[in-house]
Amino acid sequence: VLENAIHISPEYIPFRQAIINLYARMDSASRALPHARFVAERLPNDGFAARRLGILYFSLDSLDIADSIFNARIKAGEGVPLNHYYLGRAELRRKNWKKAAELFERMTQLSDTSSTAWINLSATYRQMGENDRAIETLRRGTQRVQGETAALEVYYALGAAYEQMGKID
Repeated sequence: VLENAIHISPEYIPFRQAIINLYARMDSASRALPHARFVAERLPNDGFAARRLGILYFSLDSLDIADSIFNARIKAGEGVPLNHYYLGRAELRRKNWKKAAELFERMTQLSDTSSTAWINLSATYRQMGENDRAIETLRRGTQRVQGETAALEVYYALGAAYEQMGKID
C-alpha cells in the first residue's frame, strides 16, 4: 500500500518515512535505503533523516559512506552520541581499536549515563589487551549510568569482564 502511495505521490515525505520505518522493522535495510536517500536529499538539514540513512548504510556494511554521514553530522555541530556510536562500531569492524576507543570515550562524555557507551568503551579496551582499563571503565560506568536496566547492563558486563579475566571471586 505504501509503495503504491509513493508511486502516486512520490514527493510526499511522510509516505517515505513510513515505509522506511516499516522496512527497518522488517530488517530490510536494502529496501529502505532508496527511500532514506530520497528523504535525506529533500531534507538536508534534518539530522534524524541523515542519521537514519547512515544507520542503513552501516547495517549494509557500507562503512565509508556511513562514516561520511556521521562525520558530517558531527562537523555540523550535532552533539548526538549516536554519531560517535556508529563511527566507533565501524572502527571496531575495521579492528582500529585506538580510534574506536577515542570515539566511545567521546560518547561517554556526551552521554555519561548511557550503558552502551561504557560497555563499548570497555570492550574496546579489552580488544586492545588493556583489561585493567576495561574494568575501570565499567566501574566508572556503574557510578554514572541512570536507571535500573542500564545499571544492570553495566554490572553484567563488569561481571563478565571479571570472569573472562579469571577473577571469579
